[in-house]
Amino acid sequence: MGEIPARSKIRAAISDTELPTTERWRELMRSKRRTLHVTQKELAQILGISQPTLSDIEKGVIGQSKMVPAICVALGIPSPHLEVQHPDDERWVEAGRRLRDHKESLFVQFLELIESQTEDE
Repeated sequence: MGEIPARSKIRAAISDTELPTTERWRELMRSKRRTLHVTQKELAQILGISQPTLSDIEKGVIGQSKMVPAICVALGIPSPHLEVQHPDDERWVEAGRRLRDHKESLFVQFLELIESQTEDE
């Protein structure tokens, strides 16, 4: 599966403002962490926070945090404000992320094509 990015990249993503989480996002966070075989303690160390704090974010005890963007970067998951309304939306986000990460020029061309075909006339 995927790997955790460099700590510097993760910590650079820490927000200046607290961002809210959702139950679905927290479930995705937990699932992806487990898929990557990363414990709460290991992820907390990478993020520079305590394991109990990470646990509270994962359980929703802490409903908003400056760490949300860093968690997204660390686990390769979308931000909770990008909640999907349809199951295919999540597939589009993941496909776009993979394409951008592997072949950015093709990703840009694909976006431009979609935008040109869906412009209001």
